[in-house]
Amino acid sequence: MPQYKNNHTVPCCVLRQWETVKDNRSGVFQYDIQKDKINFSESRGSGKFSFASSNYLYVPSVRNTRVADVELWLQEGETVLAVALQKWKREIEGPLFESARQEQKFRRSLFALRHRAQPALEACARSFLNTTHRLREFNFDLSRDLQLLVLENMVNATLHDTHCFSSYRTMLFIDPTASLMIGDSPFLGDIFGNDSFVSCLSPRFFI
Repeated sequence: MPQYKNNHTVPCCVLRQWETVKDNRSGVFQYDIQKDKINFSESRGSGKFSFASSNYLYVPSVRNTRVADVELWLQEGETVLAVALQKWKREIEGPLFESARQEQKFRRSLFALRHRAQPALEACARSFLNTTHRLREFNFDLSRDLQLLVLENMVNATLHDTHCFSSYRTMLFIDPTASLMIGDSPFLGDIFGNDSFVSCLSPRFFI
């Protein structure tokens, strides 16, 4: 299923908020901290946002068949998040969602930002590798099943956070003159120290 090959650790609808044009090409400027270099990454076509993309990251191979359930599950939330981003960007007033189900998908998409990011997935994988002796007791083949373990953890952690914040207040901070940047993970956590969670979603606003 090549249509699900390129999986983005940060949703394209979020990255597209930084879209600009250079030499008649649409894309974003990306700073590679390891190489200390600024690159221009195209935002259209099959290779869009390549710096935030990995092959089959959320589409594991199960019995020699690629299973796209997790990728499709993430896309459900991204669809609702993209609509909200456009409404905020265009300053459209009125309700963000048409149903409680859409609101839940939106909330889920926010917490997915926390657990789907590359640093979070790598930390989870390291954690499982450090408990190899325990996993062997359950006949796990780490060379084959580690991705499944990490994805299951990602889904469960996202659903847990979504449930815990079923009653919450959303605050959007907007500065038309701002020039915010985004990193490997848009989810910044409790940076204010008041049991809130902050995500950067645009050069002009965070939630």
